[in-house]
Amino acid sequence: MASKGRLRKKSRFSKKSKKAWRITDIKDVEDFYEDQLLEERLGGPFSEKPDEELFFIQKDPKEEPDVTEKQKVRRSTRQEKKKRALEPPKCFMILENTSKVPDPISKRNTVRTKEERKSNIQKDIEEKLRKRGVLKRKEILAAKNRLLNKKRAAKKNDPYNFSKDVWENEIRDEAKTEWLDGDTVRHYVTNTGKLEVKTPKSIQKKPSALPNIENPHPGVSYNPAPNDHNHLLQIVADKELKLIKEEKHLDRVTSAKFSKITREEAMNNWLAEMSQGLINDDDGNNENEEDTDEYKPVNPPALLKRKPLKKKKKAKLLRQEEFEKQKQRVEKKKIADLYKLRFMEREILRGEEKSAVLQEKRKINKVEGLTKTKKLGPKKFSEPLPEFKRPHELKKNLRSLNPEGSILTDRFYSLQKRNIIEPRVRARQKKAKVKKFFKAGHKLDDLEKL
Repeated sequence: MASKGRLRKKSRFSKKSKKAWRITDIKDVEDFYEDQLLEERLGGPFSEKPDEELFFIQKDPKEEPDVTEKQKVRRSTRQEKKKRALEPPKCFMILENTSKVPDPISKRNTVRTKEERKSNIQKDIEEKLRKRGVLKRKEILAAKNRLLNKKRAAKKNDPYNFSKDVWENEIRDEAKTEWLDGDTVRHYVTNTGKLEVKTPKSIQKKPSALPNIENPHPGVSYNPAPNDHNHLLQIVADKELKLIKEEKHLDRVTSAKFSKITREEAMNNWLAEMSQGLINDDDGNNENEEDTDEYKPVNPPALLKRKPLKKKKKAKLLRQEEFEKQKQRVEKKKIADLYKLRFMEREILRGEEKSAVLQEKRKINKVEGLTKTKKLGPKKFSEPLPEFKRPHELKKNLRSLNPEGSILTDRFYSLQKRNIIEPRVRARQKKAKVKKFFKAGHKLDDLEKL
C-alpha cells in the first residue's frame, strides 16, 4: 500500500497502436503553434522587430511652428482628402490579403504577352521596317485616326469655319421658339424623317373620370350611424322593387299574352295549319268552265295609233300656259318674301336660341358622359347591389362580425364601370348528355322480356 504523502508513480503503457496516441496530451504543442501562426500573420515575432516599429517618439507641441487652429484643421482635412483619393475604395478592402505569411511558392508560371513572346531577331526586323516607313495595317489606321481627330479639333476651334450644318441640331428644341410656325416645323420634320409617331388620345386620356377606388357608403361600416344604415337599406329596397317591377312587366308582355291549351288542342291546330290548301273545295266551279283550244296571250300587244295634229297643237299650248303660270308663281313668291322679312328675323332668333340651348345640353351631357359607363360589348353594365347587413346582423365588435363581399369582385366591377373592360358574365359549362344503354354481356332475360 502506498502512503498518502508519496507521489503516485506515472503509469507506463505501450504506445504501439493509434488508440494509445490519443491519450497523450499535446495541448501545449498546439498552443505554441497557434501563437507562432498569429505572430506570422501580424508580421513576425515581436522579439525580432526593431524599436521604431513598436514604439514612437512623443514630440513637444511647443517645438512645432506657430500655426492657428483653423489652418491646422484646413491642412489636416486637405491632406486627408488627398490621401483618400489615392487610396483604393473601402469596398475592395475585403479582397486584400491581410496575412503577413510569405507565399510558399515564390516562383510561379506567368502568361507572357504577345510582345514578350517575340524573339529579339523579330523585334529588330520590325524596327528596321518601321524606320523605312513600312507599317502594318493596324498602325496605318491608327495614324489616320489621329490625323482626323486633330483636324476635327482644329475645325471646332476655328471661328471662320462655315462648313457646319445649321440644321444639324434637332428641330424639337427650336420648335419651342415663337418665330417658327407650326406648318414649317411639320414640313421640316416630315421631309427629314424625324417625325415622331404620336400616341393616340385614347391612350393618353383615361377612359373614365371616375376614381379608381370610390369611397363606400357610410352605412356599410361595421358600426354605422342609424340614419346612414337606414339610408343604405332604403337604397337596396328601391333597387329590389325596381327589379321586381321589370320582371312583372316582362311576364305581362310575354308569357301572359299566350293562353295555355292542352296537347290535343295543339295537335288539332297544327294539323289544320298543315292541311291548308291540300283539300280542293271548288270542284263544282271547275266543271262549268269552258274548255277552248284558242290561244290567248297574257299581255296582248298595244295597237299604235298616230296622234292627230290638232291634239299636238293643243298639248303644246297647255304646256306653254303651265310654264307661264309657274313663272308668275315665282315672281309672286319673291314679292311675298319681302313682306316676310320681319317674320324671318324672328325665326332666325328662335333658331339661335334653340341652338344655344342644345349646345348647353351637349356640354352637360359631355361632362356627365365622362362618369357614365359606356356599352363596350353586347351586354349592358348593371351595377351590383351594395353590401349591407340587416339590423339584427350588426355586432358590437369586429371579431364576431361576418365579412361581406370580396375585394376581387369589387375590383372586377370597378374595371367594368370605368370602361377598362367590357361587362362580362360568368360562363357556365353545359352538362354533357349521357346516353344510357345496356351492354350485350350485361343483358338479362327478364329485362329483355320487359
